[in-house]
Amino acid sequence: MSTQMKQLYYILSLIGFLTLINCGGSNSLGALVGIGGSGFISTGTVTSFGSVFVNGVEFDTNSSTFSIDDLDGTQQDLRIGMVVQVSGSINADGVTGTATHINYGENLSGAVSNLVITATGVQFTILQQTVMVSATDTNFEGMVFADLVEGSVLEVSGFYNQSGFLKATYIEFKAVNSNGDTVVEIKGQINGLTGNRFQVQGVDVDGTAANLTDLPNGLQNNTFVKVEGTYANGVIAATEIKGQDSLSEEEDV
Repeated sequence: MSTQMKQLYYILSLIGFLTLINCGGSNSLGALVGIGGSGFISTGTVTSFGSVFVNGVEFDTNSSTFSIDDLDGTQQDLRIGMVVQVSGSINADGVTGTATHINYGENLSGAVSNLVITATGVQFTILQQTVMVSATDTNFEGMVFADLVEGSVLEVSGFYNQSGFLKATYIEFKAVNSNGDTVVEIKGQINGLTGNRFQVQGVDVDGTAANLTDLPNGLQNNTFVKVEGTYANGVIAATEIKGQDSLSEEEDV
């Protein structure tokens, strides 16, 4: 998805959000019930534990299942700052609820390049995506802010802003230096499909050798996917392409 498309998507998302509020009166949360046909869904960062707190709501997780990067997991696998999707219900008080399933999947994973210092932290690119990191607000696993260096392989979770930059809320250290065999991951919408070649978030992808088991209808434009593979010369040679819920691409408004 190009920067221009991300900006348009942001504007449309904001308009839709404001429309929901206007139509739903004071209970704007109620307008979210039924998204995707699977009950209440909240997408946001994990801010606290005990139960799991997302978007100011404390979700009871006693009966919840968990998915971590497409694998079965537990609540212990979650970390502060991860952007998750919570399926379940929310109570009338608007601040408590019950989760039936919590899903986490990073936005992208790959090697850091073009790292520069900013007024509030650092900025770098992974897979041609600009990532903004705050020295105070971004949460880290397996590293600290001062460990950010060129070539490090990181997993990043966060939200795209209106400029098309990924604001990192959670970063996990994966490896010291990248090499040609490093597995990369990126999520987004398929665009410009020609044969088995297409783009995700503006990155060229070759899906010729990819496992498409999770896509019963094959590759199609406008399908939200997660691409895994290796990255060289500006192209991801995909080894697996999986379908993703489009809500995982919502931006932080």
